[in-house]
Amino acid sequence: MKIFWALIALLTAAAAAVLVLERPGGASAPPAGARIAAPAPVAAPPVASPVAPAPVVVAAAEIAVEVPTPTVPAAVEAVASVEPEAIVSVPDPATPEAKPAEAMNPINRPLIPEGEAAVPAPAPAKPAPSAMTKVVRDDGTILINDRWVIKGEGTSAKPYEVTWEYLISAGETYDPKAGQNVVPEHIAMLDGAHVRITGWIAFPLYVQSATELLAMLNQWDGCCIGVPPTPYDAIEVRLKAPAEGDDRLATFGTIEGLFGVKPYVVGGWLVGLYVMEQARIVPGRFNDGGS
Repeated sequence: MKIFWALIALLTAAAAAVLVLERPGGASAPPAGARIAAPAPVAAPPVASPVAPAPVVVAAAEIAVEVPTPTVPAAVEAVASVEPEAIVSVPDPATPEAKPAEAMNPINRPLIPEGEAAVPAPAPAKPAPSAMTKVVRDDGTILINDRWVIKGEGTSAKPYEVTWEYLISAGETYDPKAGQNVVPEHIAMLDGAHVRITGWIAFPLYVQSATELLAMLNQWDGCCIGVPPTPYDAIEVRLKAPAEGDDRLATFGTIEGLFGVKPYVVGGWLVGLYVMEQARIVPGRFNDGGS
């Protein structure tokens, strides 16, 4: 009987132990003297190195492009077909020493021989005065040198009526600075004759009595307005009586008087040529443009 109850107690204790072991946290603590083992380090998984992607080869598509063939004009083909020898033909130099390049280039050739000074080319000489021709025509006018027509007879009653072109023509053959000292005949014939001419008039400034004036081809006020005259297109006029009234205010008109050809030369330069004495301003023929 005791053995029976002893087995029951042993079975009960075993069942209790099994229940204790099955509950969580129910594990028995390790003995005090037991050594706690540290967990072993876990190795990291190996990392694979990046692999460069393989280059992608794209096959280039062949593109067919039609290029137009340039056409050459017929004229160009004709020139191209000529042989070079026919295009350029350079003659051989006259002497073996001559150089074709220097012979063809005028810049390389000396213009003046060495040791000789340059001499300026002489100015073309003016023509010498020719003999005057004078023809009296049926209407009473005079034809001079088959070029100019003059009215009148050169007297006080019928003075010669001349133009400025006639007087200016003296400069064609008379120029003292150039050594031409002979007054042409058609100009010399006026010396001592009565002459009438129309042109611009300028009186001296700041004078009490206007007894002199300058007759000119071009307008000139003696200072700033107009064109200064030359010896060939101006006449120094001395009036028979002082200009008064409207005559004193005239700037353009007709004058007549005793004409003189009196060259006035200073240092070889012609300063004056024509003068007129005993002159008068023709009434009613001033400031009217010569009409």
